[in-house]
Amino acid sequence: MINSKAIELLKTFNEEEFKQFGLFTASPYFNREAVQVKFYEILKKILSRI
Repeated sequence: MINSKAIELLKTFNEEEFKQFGLFTASPYFNREAVQVKFYEILKKILSRI
């Protein structure tokens, strides 16, 4: 999982881009399900350790 293409892509984001990605996932306009926000929080924890 750690070496997946999605993780590799997210690792290229700088801090501001990752923050904006979080705001995007939390936006009710683009996101109709809370599961994506939870997924973002999990990714945030994983990527902070890498």
